[in-house]
Amino acid sequence: MSIEFHDQETDGTYVVIESLYTEADAEVIIFHAEGDREVYRRLILEGGVELSNERIELDEPIPETQLISISVQPPEGGGTYGGSRATVTVDGSRETPPSENTVRIDHQETIGTAIVVQELSTVESGQLEISSASFTPTDHYTEIELAGGETWTDELVELSQPLRDHDYLYVTLRIDGQARSQDRALVTAGVPPVEVDPNDVLPEGYEHVPADVEAGFHYPYVLYRPAVEMETERPLFVGGLNSPTTADRLDLLVALHTHAASFVRDVESLNVPVMIAGFPRTPEDGSDLVQSLAYEAVAPNRDIDEIATDAFPADSLQQIDEQTVAMIDDARRRLADERYDVTERVHMDGFSSGANFADRMALLHPDYVSTISIGGNGAFVLPLEQWEGHELRYPIGVADYETLTGREFDIDSWRDINRFIYLGREDQPEPGDRGYHGIAPWGENGRIAIEIFGKNRVTERFPTTKELYEDAGASAEFKLYEGVGHRTSGEMRTDVRAFHRNHMDAQHATFDFAFDRSHDRIAIGKPITVTGSVENLVERTATATLTLRIDGESVETTETEVAAGETADTEFTHTFDSQGEYTLRVNGTAIGDTPVEVVERSEASPGFGAVATLGGIAGASYLAWRRTGESDT
Repeated sequence: MSIEFHDQETDGTYVVIESLYTEADAEVIIFHAEGDREVYRRLILEGGVELSNERIELDEPIPETQLISISVQPPEGGGTYGGSRATVTVDGSRETPPSENTVRIDHQETIGTAIVVQELSTVESGQLEISSASFTPTDHYTEIELAGGETWTDELVELSQPLRDHDYLYVTLRIDGQARSQDRALVTAGVPPVEVDPNDVLPEGYEHVPADVEAGFHYPYVLYRPAVEMETERPLFVGGLNSPTTADRLDLLVALHTHAASFVRDVESLNVPVMIAGFPRTPEDGSDLVQSLAYEAVAPNRDIDEIATDAFPADSLQQIDEQTVAMIDDARRRLADERYDVTERVHMDGFSSGANFADRMALLHPDYVSTISIGGNGAFVLPLEQWEGHELRYPIGVADYETLTGREFDIDSWRDINRFIYLGREDQPEPGDRGYHGIAPWGENGRIAIEIFGKNRVTERFPTTKELYEDAGASAEFKLYEGVGHRTSGEMRTDVRAFHRNHMDAQHATFDFAFDRSHDRIAIGKPITVTGSVENLVERTATATLTLRIDGESVETTETEVAAGETADTEFTHTFDSQGEYTLRVNGTAIGDTPVEVVERSEASPGFGAVATLGGIAGASYLAWRRTGESDT
C-alpha cells in the first residue's frame, strides 16, 4: 500500500489525495486527526486501482483548519494497511476558483432559439461548442469563446441557428482544440423530453425497440435496417452500449441513441442490419459490471443490489448475456420480412468496455457469434481452466464455465470465432497514472489477472494475450497502431470494416458489381444482354454467384471465381417471347431506372435492333447502373 497526502488549502468541502494504491480491496476513512476525530468521508477502493490527484468530495465539510488523517484498512476492519495525515487549511471566505474544466447540460424543452447550460467552469481559456449529436450530419448551433476562471450556473445561451423540433445535443468544452469535457442531452420543442416517443427522434431506417420482459429483455435496443435491394444473406452486426453513468431511463435513451448513431456510421458501408443493446451503467456501477459483462452481471441468481437504483432495479441487471441473446432473437424476428436472409451467427464490435462485452458474449454464446473486433484492452478471457497452479474463473478463464452457462466449454467453437484484436501503441498508462494497475472488472480475481497479464496494456498485456491465444489455437489477428492512445483512429475503423468484410460470405460485402443492359426497348425474339464486372474486395479468392431475375423469376445463374483484388467480367443474355414491360434484377438489384419495354416486331422501326444496340452503347453513361461502395442499393 502506498499513499501521498500533502498539506493543502480548500474550501472545506473536499480534499485532494495526490496518490493512493492498494493491492487489496480497502476502506478509506478521512477524519479529524485530533479532538473529536469526526469522520468526513468513508469510501471503498477496489484492489488494484490507483488514485492520482483525486479530488474527494466530503460528506460533511471541514469547518476550520485541521489536521486530517486518512486511514486505509480492510473493509471488514481488523487492522490497517497504512495511512497519512496533512494540514487542510480552510478559507471559506475566499471564492474558490474552478478546479477543473467541466460542462453540464440537462434534458430540456426549449423554444428552439436558445438552450440552458446548467453548469460550466474553466481553468483555462477555450471554446464552448454546441452541436447536434443526432444521426444526420452534425450541425454546429453555436461556438462561444471562454476565458479562464469562468463559472456558469443555469446560463441561457442563444443559438446561431434554430434547433430541429427534437434533437440530441452535445455541449463540448474545448481547450487548445481538444475536448476536455462533454455532456449530451435531449432537447425538445413543444413537448417535455420525457413525453417524446423515442421513434420520433430517430431517422428512417432506425427503430427503437422498447424493453420486453416477456421476450426476455428488460432494456431497449436500437435496430438499424440498411436501405438495400440485393437479396444476399447477411449477418446481424451487434454492439453494446459503452456510456457514462445514466441516472434514469431518459439518460439511457439519449446514451443509446447517440451511441447507435456513431456505431452505425462506422459500419454503414457493410450494409448489414445493426443492433445496439441498451444496457445502463448505473450511478452505483463504478466498476462497470453491466456493460462489460462482469461475473456479477451474468451469473444466475447473483445478488447485484449494490448497483441497483429505482430506475434500474436489481432483477433487470441480472444475466445480461441472456438478455442480449433474447434481443438478438427478437431482432431476427423483426428482420424476417426484409428482402435478405439473416445469418444464424452475428458479428460484434466493441472498444474498451464494449470490447469486454463482445469478447465475453463470444465466450458465453459461441453458437450466436461468428466474428468479433475488439480494441482498447490488452487482456481478454482465456480458454483455460488453470494457469501455473491458479484456478482461472470467469472472466479470466473458464474453470466455472459450466456453472455459469449450464454447458461444458467447447474449445473448438471458441477457436472457430474470428477475432481482430487491436490497440494503440500509446494506450499505455505510465506508473502513477490512474488506470495503470486496473484490469476492470476482474473482481476478486484481480491479483491473479495482474500476475498473468502484467500491468501495462501494450508492453505486457497485449503480447501476453497474443501468446496465450496462439498457444490455444485461436483464430485471431493482433495489430498495434502507432501514435494512437485510448481511442479509435480512422485507420483502425478502416481495418475493422475490412476484417468483417473479409469474414462475410455475403455477396454484397465481398464484391463490387457494375452492370449495364443493352436495350431499354427491344423486339420479341431479339436478345437483350446484361454485361457486368465483378471486383473482389476481400483478401482471398472468392466465388461470385450471380442470378438474373426477370419480374422476380430466376432465368439464369452464373458463378465466377475472382482472385483477391481482381476484377472479372460476366454476361447474361435473354430473349423475350411476349410483349410487355419487364424488370431485370441481378441478385435483387434493378438494372436500369425503368423496366425494359418489349414490343412486337411490326412495332419496331427498320433496323430497330441495330439502332437500339448502338444507342445502348452510345448512351452508356445514361443507361449504366453503377454500384458504388456496397453495390447493394
